[in-house]
Amino acid sequence: MAGLKKRVLAIDIGNSNIVLGLFEGEKIKWVKRVVTDRGLRFLKNIRLKSVDGIAVASVVPALDSPLKRLLKKKFGLKTLFVSSRIRLPIRLKVKRPSQVGADRIANAVAAYKIPPGPPFSKGGVIVIDFGTATTFDVISEKGDYLGGPIAPGIGIANAALHEKTAKLPLVRITRPPRVIGRETRECIQAGVLYGYAGLVEGLIARIRKEYGKKMRVIATGGLAPLIVCECCSIQDVDSFLTLRGLKFIYEYNV
Repeated sequence: MAGLKKRVLAIDIGNSNIVLGLFEGEKIKWVKRVVTDRGLRFLKNIRLKSVDGIAVASVVPALDSPLKRLLKKKFGLKTLFVSSRIRLPIRLKVKRPSQVGADRIANAVAAYKIPPGPPFSKGGVIVIDFGTATTFDVISEKGDYLGGPIAPGIGIANAALHEKTAKLPLVRITRPPRVIGRETRECIQAGVLYGYAGLVEGLIARIRKEYGKKMRVIATGGLAPLIVCECCSIQDVDSFLTLRGLKFIYEYNV
């Protein structure tokens, strides 16, 4: 019916969490985050009267087939799974496009096409997604996806420090009162948080130097707010960037 806003369900399936966003027109009506292991059960019981379209970015292949069946049964719709094989408004200028993660594609599309995109993105864009892994996606001002580094996520680094040592505890990742920690918990927090901020700042500087221009930097992901406070090179934070990219890609393909 003319005038009605389409309801699009965007689903971002990560290694640790599944994030769902329901769009009505351009607005996100609600967002839900669940642990990945419980995701299918949550979706089975989710109370939505109807949706007009579904787009999924998944980095967990084992969930793809059961999710497709579940969504088809629940909503009677074919789900759009994002990959290099579908129509995209950007070009994947990498050696093996099929290896680019669906979440990275969605982030790149959102950063390039959704305001403040071009012309504000003149010089190119770097998207940093702070999740289980931390990914850096580089998009040129012409809309070419050029790849980017992948680093262990801050949660992985923190857990590994505990699991690979005999006495170091697992700590809550938060801003410590000082860099020079005066007890073990503070020492670990300082090393993990400020050390990770240094990693992020260093990679941004190296990307900009290699690319040859000062690029705009956008952060997303569950841990973004924690890290961004310690990084002066990040201009924008958008917690829903991946979901926005999924919605845009869905509309680009219908």
